[in-house]
Amino acid sequence: MGRAVSACLSICLVALAVASAPLSAPTAKAFAAVPAEPACAWGSRLSVGGGGRNLLFIDAAAAYWSTEIAVPPGATIRLQGDFPHARYMSLVAYDARRRTIDHLADTAIRPDPGSVNPFMPGAFRSSGDRRFSIAIVDAAVPADKTASNTLYARPSGQPREGGTVRFTLRVYQPDAGVAFDDIALPGIEIVDRDGRTHVVPSCAPSAVAAGGERLGKLLGAFLASRFKTMEPLAWAIFTPDGLGENIDNAYIYTAFDPEYGEVLAFEGRAPSVPATFAGAPVMGEGELRYWSFCTSRMTTAVIDCAVDEFVPLDGHGNYLVAVTTPAKRPRNAVRECGVAWLAAPPSGPGALVYRHMLPAPTFSRSIQSLGAAGNPAALGDYLPRGRYSSKEAFEALGCPVVRP
Repeated sequence: MGRAVSACLSICLVALAVASAPLSAPTAKAFAAVPAEPACAWGSRLSVGGGGRNLLFIDAAAAYWSTEIAVPPGATIRLQGDFPHARYMSLVAYDARRRTIDHLADTAIRPDPGSVNPFMPGAFRSSGDRRFSIAIVDAAVPADKTASNTLYARPSGQPREGGTVRFTLRVYQPDAGVAFDDIALPGIEIVDRDGRTHVVPSCAPSAVAAGGERLGKLLGAFLASRFKTMEPLAWAIFTPDGLGENIDNAYIYTAFDPEYGEVLAFEGRAPSVPATFAGAPVMGEGELRYWSFCTSRMTTAVIDCAVDEFVPLDGHGNYLVAVTTPAKRPRNAVRECGVAWLAAPPSGPGALVYRHMLPAPTFSRSIQSLGAAGNPAALGDYLPRGRYSSKEAFEALGCPVVRP
């Protein structure tokens, strides 16, 4: 049964994500439900709370702001802003099907003269001079891309100039005391072919979260009609091609179903990351830039996430995570007992996604190293391993929890 249900879940998720395949009717409706971006700056936001749309398995420690604007032939879009106080940022240009055209990760962005890029290893993260400027051009990505701070926004094979340009700014894990609403988004200007500058006004807050409820219901109905749980903790690779993927991330996923047991507990070795939340003065390095576990509903809305530096580790660098409904949370599923707790859907099955971001070249156990057709078992000690149990059985493990 494991292979069959795993294949079913893969088909369900890939049907939402693979842009090169013909869209099924429910998926086409879901795309049609995405509201057109208004002609203003950063007119759409995905986030868990804070007025954004909670969709497409977004991490609870992340926010995505998107802009979709028409540009005249020969025009260039200019972004100017400050690097945020956070773990990560990136800027991505997408086509109409939300497939990546071009991408700039934070370390690929040169700061303005006299400023600092705080994401570079060894950089002073609290610098007050942290300005950057980026040009978004209406051209296909050249084969020998060498221009710095340039994002190409025309799909390959589209010959005409002018049209709609779509791009997304991502920020992960702001520093302590910095809310996503506190982040100053870059200003956007359109520079026409005659050199005249047109400022793109900011969107009203009411426009940012519009349309999310309808899209979530369509995605939920589509998944609920096809979703079958996998064998307990049978991890599979998820490769989202389209729907606004982040190519700096790679994912494996499994299912949580209370029919198997009240508590899903799993453990594994934690990749090292640069801890930044407490305001580290200097940007560090690690095996990954970021990792997390997130639970989600059938609508792809995220419920809860366990983020790397907040997950307690034992003396060997291993984590223990317990997934339960709030009503079935064991008394010892707390940090003080060495356990990270994740909330599951209050009823029925849900998804569990494990995310790796920007692995170091020397780290050979990243999800990225598996490729699209790899076997998650190749992660070795870094692969989460676990079992289902009752609430009472987990509580019997004591505090600190004795690993099963």
